[in-house]
Amino acid sequence: MAVSTLPICPHCDTPGQTGLFCHSCERFMPEETGTLERVTYNRRFFGDYILEGLLFILTLGVGWLIWLYFTAQTSQTPAKRLLNVYILDSDTGRRVSAGKVWIREIVVKLVLVSLVNAVTGVAGAIDGLWVFFDRNRQTLHDKVVKTVVVYAPAGLPAELAATAAPRY
Repeated sequence: MAVSTLPICPHCDTPGQTGLFCHSCERFMPEETGTLERVTYNRRFFGDYILEGLLFILTLGVGWLIWLYFTAQTSQTPAKRLLNVYILDSDTGRRVSAGKVWIREIVVKLVLVSLVNAVTGVAGAIDGLWVFFDRNRQTLHDKVVKTVVVYAPAGLPAELAATAAPRY
């Protein structure tokens, strides 16, 4: 009889877990309080792409960049702030720095994906639709910068929110 060496969820004690989220309770396993959940497809796709794009257009881009300056300090973008969604480091499970949010949103997502999209015509679509096929609901730009997006209905737990993330 083989004994499973796969982790047990610390929140619901379901054995055989792979990935960052429990297959049973959908809680973020690296975080002890159990208050962080796997982000839904709707929040991820419509919030991350549709709402973010709408906010960018409505604020003429400049307002969105100013808004990003303030929301990046809490590991969020403007749309993520409205949806109680946070960007965490996929390796450590801790919140990312404001600098990493800027790199993720401007350098990788806006510039890199846009450049590849200009050449191939499909990079943006593939990046956006990737969440439907990834067990951790990561996009390709999440994988590039090693981040994961979580839903925290009551905000980040105190130990994550109070942690002074490095400026990067």
